[in-house]
Amino acid sequence: MDAIIAPPATAGQPAANAPPVQFNFATHLFALNETRAQKVAYIDDDGTTTYGELADRARRFASVLNALGIHPEERILLVMLDSVDLPIEFLGAFYVGVVPVVANTLLTPMDYAYMLDHSRARAVIASAPLLPGIAQAYADTANEGRALIVSHTQGDDLPGERVFKPMQNRVPRHS
Repeated sequence: MDAIIAPPATAGQPAANAPPVQFNFATHLFALNETRAQKVAYIDDDGTTTYGELADRARRFASVLNALGIHPEERILLVMLDSVDLPIEFLGAFYVGVVPVVANTLLTPMDYAYMLDHSRARAVIASAPLLPGIAQAYADTANEGRALIVSHTQGDDLPGERVFKPMQNRVPRHS
């Protein structure tokens, strides 16, 4: 049984240590990049983001999840375009122990509704251009206690800074 759990090191390679019981990937990643905090980590259409900015913004997003009452091991659904907002929100979720469920941006509202119904996501974080499809899916599902957050409104410093408040029951139901 020990051979299955911890295989012996191969010749010339040290044995890998298991991660600690309380391992946090985001904290680990932020610590690895502390020495290069001023170097560019991400480039998108809005500009560049350094490792230090990425860590800071992810921690700030984590505090938003805490403020919404989203607890470790609960899920959030990320429906994000390719921008720095995605790694910020992904790492911010990991930082507080929340499970990010990343959805394909090419799905239909019916697919998103299925994911909402079956993922038990406590919040949906969506890029603003994807909001119409998400709003339709949101309206077609039971959303009691689920927050809808629009990520990155033009001119925000932090994804969705002006609209981080939950939008519960604001999306009209379709007839």
